[in-house]
Amino acid sequence: MSAGAVEQLLLTDSRVQDVCVMGAGQEAVAWVVPRRAIRAEVLEAFLRERLGEDSPCVALMDSLPVLDSGEPDREALSRLTPVTSFRLQQMEARLHQAGHEAVALAGPASRSERFELFDELFPEFLRPGVGTASEAPVVHASSRPAGAGDRPPSLLVGAPRRSPPGAPDNLGALLRHVAEVHPERTVTFIDMEGRRETLRYAELWQEALWLLGGLRALGLKSGERVMFVMDRPGDFVRAFWGCTLGGLVPVPMAWPSSFERSHAGVVRLLSVSERLGGPLVLASAQAVSSLEALGLRAVAFSSLDRSTPGEPVALSPSAPAVLSFTSGSTGRPKGVPLTQDNLLAMCDAMRAGGWYTEEDLGVSWMPLDHVAGLAYPHLTSLRMGTSHVLVSRDYVLGDVLRWLDLLSELGGTMSWAPNFAYGLVVDRLSRGERRAWNLSRVRVLGCGGEPLIADTLRRFVSLLEREGLRQDAICPAWGMAETSSYHTMTRGVRTPEAEACVLLGPPPAGSMLRIVDDQDAVVPQGQVGHLQVRGVTVLTGYMDDATVNAQSFTSDGWLRTGDLALVHDGQMAITGRQKEVLIINGNNVYPQEIEAAVEQVPGVLPSFSVACPTRVGGAQTDELFVGFVPTPDAPPLGELLRSIREHVGYTLGLQVRHLVPLDRHQVPKTELGKRGRTEVRRRFEAGELAAERREAERYLGGPATLPRCLAVPRWVPRARRSSETVAASGPLLVLADASFAGALRAHVAGRQVLHVEPGSGEALTRTLESLAAQGRPVVEVVYAVGRAEGARRLERSTLVEAVAPVLRLVQALAQPSATVPVRLWAVLPSPERSLATESVHLLVPGLLWSAMAEVSGLEARVLWVPPGEEAAARCVAGELEVPRAAREVSWHDGRRWERAYTPWVPSPVESPRRLQREGFYLVTGALGGVGLAWARYLRRSLGAQLLLVGRRERDAVAEAVEHELGAAEYVPVDITDAAKLQEVVRQAELRHGRPLDGAFHFAGTLEPLPLERQTAEALVRDAAAHVLGAVALAELFRERPRALLVLSSSLMGTLGAGLHSSYCAATGFIDRFAQALAAEGRPAVAVSLSSIRGTGLARGLKASPPGYRMLEPPQALAALLLAVESGTSQLLVGVEGSALPWRVAGLGAGLPLEQAHLFVASQSGGRLPEEGLRAVAVLHQVPSLPRSSEGAVDRQALAAEAFGGAEDSPLGPFEQVVADAFREVLGVDAVGAGSDFFSLGGSSLQASRVMARVNERTGLSLRVVAVFEHPSVSRLAAYIRQSVDPSQVDVSHLSDEQVALLLHALHSP
Repeated sequence: MSAGAVEQLLLTDSRVQDVCVMGAGQEAVAWVVPRRAIRAEVLEAFLRERLGEDSPCVALMDSLPVLDSGEPDREALSRLTPVTSFRLQQMEARLHQAGHEAVALAGPASRSERFELFDELFPEFLRPGVGTASEAPVVHASSRPAGAGDRPPSLLVGAPRRSPPGAPDNLGALLRHVAEVHPERTVTFIDMEGRRETLRYAELWQEALWLLGGLRALGLKSGERVMFVMDRPGDFVRAFWGCTLGGLVPVPMAWPSSFERSHAGVVRLLSVSERLGGPLVLASAQAVSSLEALGLRAVAFSSLDRSTPGEPVALSPSAPAVLSFTSGSTGRPKGVPLTQDNLLAMCDAMRAGGWYTEEDLGVSWMPLDHVAGLAYPHLTSLRMGTSHVLVSRDYVLGDVLRWLDLLSELGGTMSWAPNFAYGLVVDRLSRGERRAWNLSRVRVLGCGGEPLIADTLRRFVSLLEREGLRQDAICPAWGMAETSSYHTMTRGVRTPEAEACVLLGPPPAGSMLRIVDDQDAVVPQGQVGHLQVRGVTVLTGYMDDATVNAQSFTSDGWLRTGDLALVHDGQMAITGRQKEVLIINGNNVYPQEIEAAVEQVPGVLPSFSVACPTRVGGAQTDELFVGFVPTPDAPPLGELLRSIREHVGYTLGLQVRHLVPLDRHQVPKTELGKRGRTEVRRRFEAGELAAERREAERYLGGPATLPRCLAVPRWVPRARRSSETVAASGPLLVLADASFAGALRAHVAGRQVLHVEPGSGEALTRTLESLAAQGRPVVEVVYAVGRAEGARRLERSTLVEAVAPVLRLVQALAQPSATVPVRLWAVLPSPERSLATESVHLLVPGLLWSAMAEVSGLEARVLWVPPGEEAAARCVAGELEVPRAAREVSWHDGRRWERAYTPWVPSPVESPRRLQREGFYLVTGALGGVGLAWARYLRRSLGAQLLLVGRRERDAVAEAVEHELGAAEYVPVDITDAAKLQEVVRQAELRHGRPLDGAFHFAGTLEPLPLERQTAEALVRDAAAHVLGAVALAELFRERPRALLVLSSSLMGTLGAGLHSSYCAATGFIDRFAQALAAEGRPAVAVSLSSIRGTGLARGLKASPPGYRMLEPPQALAALLLAVESGTSQLLVGVEGSALPWRVAGLGAGLPLEQAHLFVASQSGGRLPEEGLRAVAVLHQVPSLPRSSEGAVDRQALAAEAFGGAEDSPLGPFEQVVADAFREVLGVDAVGAGSDFFSLGGSSLQASRVMARVNERTGLSLRVVAVFEHPSVSRLAAYIRQSVDPSQVDVSHLSDEQVALLLHALHSP
């Protein structure tokens, strides 16, 4: 069969978009552009079935390269290396001959993503801002302010300790007392799934006795230690009291996110167990088998014998109450033993300071394995005899706004959180995410555990003022496990003059603090020094560690905290850290642990890695900086960077925010080999490592980078391919005037042509019903628009007339297309002028793309035809013969053109050419979203004068924007009223004494509405701001040929989106309208944006749909600037080019979608693969090849393990849920079936949020450990699918949406 015949045959397959056959015989290759995810071998099987064994091999690519003549560029195709079964067999054979056991498979092409750097694209004054450093330089202990000798010493002494009269002096007596005096008071537990349980204090006492009996039955005696590994607060509290009543010492441990031996949490468990001599581990049931596999003596909490109550023992105030472990700089955890009296003294201090009263209701989500989580508010509430609520940390971190939900619902008066949690809330509130909260009862919101950012805390209070939160609700605090948690606290956020640090209060009752120099001499107030503490809440020594105790305590008993601090106005403030420890999201992490993990990655030079904290760019918490030195034989830098980020994320649960490659000489070392972390950090924050940072950001991206997500439209000449293998059949329904229908009938002889007038909705309905009754469903429809008679203004009435018949048609086709696919051709006249009446039909393409996204089985096409009914009919008849036509075709200049899209790489902007310094510009939609961001940019970068217009009346928001921007004025006007807009502009130009230099049009409306309920009038109403606003501005500048007109649009106008027909139609209009203006020589450009995080119309979007890449605001501004200065008529921004929707739309770079992957068993002998193979394939060295039960290599299992799912593989229901969660939590959009959570930069904190999103969508109760065990989208989705047992699912507590999702997922192939 000829090459042309093979191409025709493949084009009959609905999975094929385009094809070109190259070569002959065994070397013949069919290059196929697929319409959906499909493997080449499937199409090869299709060809063999039709043509026999001599059929060509198939290779997949994203688009065919095309010559100017419209023919495929065969020379370009000949330079590509196709991945075909024949070539894979050849590779395998060569490897086998070299003595290797190997398999060659076709897999996804790996293309490292590259980013463009702002500082290489723009001069400094034009770069969109991404924030500045918010942390002041660390002041060292040697600094001494002027006049220090006249100041009092930095010694603060708390009031004497006072316990309540008759108060118990040990924890066991405390629980007995509260059970007797306040038996009806309660503790409520909320676990990670949000399930609640309330326990009365009398019940807690009884349950603790029964649990003590169970512990005694295991042979445990007073004084023994019991490790806790439990993930539910209710289990933890019961176990704590069971141990306490029996004189057993609880050793709380954090629940590890993975139970693999190499995971940092497990390493810590094993280390503590070894130090304690292998004690019993009391664990949640699901962890027991994993702990036993690690060699630990584990018992399930739920299995304890509760048949016989235990007998409480008498406890002295000095008896140990809890043994916690903190990180050690050598990797050996330090044991922190706290006594009964330590903890009760802390409770008494809280009472004396007024931080907890008899009227308070504490709501805490701090982990109970931390002393702070246990002591405040749990023990404090018992001491005060009040009820309280203990919430799983993972439940809140899954959606941090649940914290406010609980405070509001439960009437909480006290809570506590680290600084980063306040930052998370501020971020969500800044995006407009609010609920109906009443926070008027909240009295104390403690904040500590990590360095505090005053601006973050103040914004938190300000944003929640209208919810009733008092201005001084936040109470900054400081403490550590060694001080029984709380050691200072103050009300309100204040900073010392000229200092960035936050005042943290005086010491509590019974304790004191001092600031000393390097010789332990107390320094004057205001001078920075070393913080030391002592008192009734402070431990007397670390467990069994004389060396650490000698280093940690002064000769007179003061504890060296390792913090640098100062005293100001009777309060202490932390200024930095003396010890090399990072505090990431409230957790202490030593740099040695991170550096060791980094150096486990092949390609990293040992002993030259550096880890340290940094807060550049206005971060709300410490961020992790890692510098490393690659070895000479390291893999490519992009691959090495991603491997490091993935390994640190998986093993330590940390996100490396700044990962920078260094040379050996850039890592300073002492004579003893100690790494100069402080110096490397100084160089990074001073910008001295900017070149190295930029090199890493080219591969990993960053806040000042632009991903390669830009594209431009183009018209490609393509000859029509008529089908010779499939004859057209079935009735052809034509909606057009009678003369056009007659002309078309003459060109499609042999087909039944049914004519319906476009405006007759009833006739259309009758025709469709009649065909359905005859069993002759319509499969092709032609809708043709005639040219308008006479010149009319573009106004609402003409827009309604244009869209009404199209809208009725797609609504009428919804039912028949659900049964039999329908191909719809919209035949439109090319507008001769941009402001001609025919321009109203520019609404149609976007409307059709939206309909395709919402109407099952509908395949819409747009054909722009030349004047004359005969010529138009001839074009349409020819297109009806094309088996796989492009979405949009135009006949002009005597040729046929297809609309396509090409990736666009910007050139640097040396200086603005179109934008004017100190220019005068009009901006619509500038009171929020990207319009406001662009207005700020114009003012700050170019010193522009601005006229801001919108329908909103002048109010406080408008005045605030005017005040912020300075040389800007806001004038309320309906942008769709051209006459009123012209008058507003005329008056403004008179006031400024100069004409406008241009306009930026951001106004628009996004109103979701199902297509079946849409009306032409409603569609035009919602599209008017976009469409008529653009028309009004174009008319305004008609006589100003040099005035710049920039129209903001959306990718939805190109890809379409269900439920948004109006927005798609409007933005599709904008795209084509700007091109029509540019064709007339006017400086107009449409910027089609993807969703922009946290701004404007995208504020409510949690994740971008397939094909859209979520943009950060600075990236959107950078793209706008590039679009304006490039001179193109349309720039698409945020294009996720690997997604299938773009392939159907015509986007491609002419590159293969697959490449060869060679899997070589490491135990096989022979020489390494030849360099020739390495150049055309990806080499994977594996321990062994998987085999079937018959002994043959299991290729399918190998492919599944290696690839999981390609980035553009179709996503099933669960895969879509997981991918959406990855996108939302990680802020990335290049997420496909094969995407790995840790390769995308995920951390353990974010893993909790991902699983919370998954559980929220599905109604399931899956644990965060699943993310660590199944980190890719496909693997996690498969785990979810396996976890759902239809016979066990209780649907009574699920929503209708959750039930529908589960049913759909379980019945999907």
